[in-house]
Amino acid sequence: MSKIIHLSDIYMCPAGERVVGFDPAARLQSVIAALNSEHGDADLVIINGDLADRGDEASYGRLRRLLADLSIPVRLMLGNHDNRQAFRRVFPESHDDGNGFVQAAVALGPERLILLDTLDEARPSAGFLCSSGSPGWRPS
Repeated sequence: MSKIIHLSDIYMCPAGERVVGFDPAARLQSVIAALNSEHGDADLVIINGDLADRGDEASYGRLRRLLADLSIPVRLMLGNHDNRQAFRRVFPESHDDGNGFVQAAVALGPERLILLDTLDEARPSAGFLCSSGSPGWRPS
């Protein structure tokens, strides 16, 4: 059985800013340190959105720099605060399903994780799965 660590809603912001009074970078740094020292045997860390509080490139850049210290493989998922274009400019290697969505299937031994992109940038408070992301989509 695989060991998977799941983090959610980190709401990264640009350096010098805070989100509801907290510095998400400081919190993520402490989580990364704990994961590296206490869970180095994990197979994967999944961080689902909201990755950035405002979906801006500065926040994604800060997130990328922080994740460089993580010794465990990581997969990122988008949330309703995220922005696909800004995310892709900072994380161009992120999986694209061929329809522009950041989604993938990840095989870990006998387990298969399906990471879905439900971001609706036209209606950021709602998520959805559309037909272009389902019938024609094939996991990698």
